[in-house]
Amino acid sequence: MCNPASFEVHQSRGALWSEKSNDHMVIRAKHRIPECKDILLLESVPCELAPPDFDYRIPLERWEFRVDLKPDMIPEWYSEQWAEEQCRAVLPAWAEHHIIRDGEHTITNGMSRVVLGGTVNVAAGGWCQHVHDGTVNVMAGGWCWCVHGGIVNIAAGGEYWNVDGGTVNIAKDGEYGYIHGGTVNVAKGGKRGRVHDGTVIQK
Repeated sequence: MCNPASFEVHQSRGALWSEKSNDHMVIRAKHRIPECKDILLLESVPCELAPPDFDYRIPLERWEFRVDLKPDMIPEWYSEQWAEEQCRAVLPAWAEHHIIRDGEHTITNGMSRVVLGGTVNVAAGGWCQHVHDGTVNVMAGGWCWCVHGGIVNIAAGGEYWNVDGGTVNIAKDGEYGYIHGGTVNVAKGGKRGRVHDGTVIQK
């Protein structure tokens, strides 16, 4: 799982990222970094900066750095201190593109975003990774990863994965996930998933 914010730290070009996605493969393709499993030929290392407990309301300077690669695959040229400095230098620019705080937006065609407010429509191929506030409408072919707050409406053919807060409304044929908290309203024909905690209302 590629967690936002995702970067590829290149040995000569520093921290690279995609305005569209947090998928490391997408980032490598955008910057023409070859896919490679040979440690001697590896040109970049996948790295991430994410807030504690994935609370994206936390200030950027408190986000934590990690390497998304097995230790035995890290090349000799890699310096963790240098890599973290490179990622932190571009994190504000990443946040400007990937964090939605207000207004109305549409996520589609491989895009992934974090939602802190506003109204967001997740269309086919769109991916809403974390929702903390606002209203998110997930349409057929759209996907919502983690709901921590706000209101998320799952239409027929839309999917969600984890709910630990907020309110989720699942329409007929909306897909299920895991429910750890919050309130989930399930229309007849909707799929509610596994319930660990929270309130589920089956209509």
